[in-house]
Amino acid sequence: MKSVLKYGALALLPMSALMLLPSLLFGLRPEWMRASEVVGYTTMVLCMSTTVLAMRERHRTPPPSGFGGLFALGVGVTALAALGFALLSWAWFAHMGEAGVTALMQYYTEQVQAAGGPDQATRLAELEAYRPMLRNAPLQGAVMGATVFVIGVAEALLGALWLRRRPIQQLGA
Repeated sequence: MKSVLKYGALALLPMSALMLLPSLLFGLRPEWMRASEVVGYTTMVLCMSTTVLAMRERHRTPPPSGFGGLFALGVGVTALAALGFALLSWAWFAHMGEAGVTALMQYYTEQVQAAGGPDQATRLAELEAYRPMLRNAPLQGAVMGATVFVIGVAEALLGALWLRRRPIQQLGA
């Protein structure tokens, strides 16, 4: 449990800071949102690699854990980080309010218009129908948390598979 708390917090804190603080400090700016998407997903992947660090630490402690124990630890770290991120995202969407929805709609509208095509009017209408979901802060928090959870479980799965094949001596100190 101690490792879950330690590594879950180690994943959550930088991920939250890198993803949420810039918009809180500088506001939502549609011209920055494309870069924010890239930074956001990259941050999620990098921060959720703490699952592998937690599993590696556990695997080095005699007796070494098998796949199930390692994977369970990774999922625990992931669940804590995802839950924390979901709650912070919920608060962030609630704080941004209608200004956040307007900025996101502007960003998505610009993407649809840049893509062009004969079905542009249909895609813009579908986008407008999506607006109430953007206003639903708990839903958006859940989506963000679920995204982190899926990434973390994938990393935990890969990490557990990798670690169970490595003798403890190869893992270093």
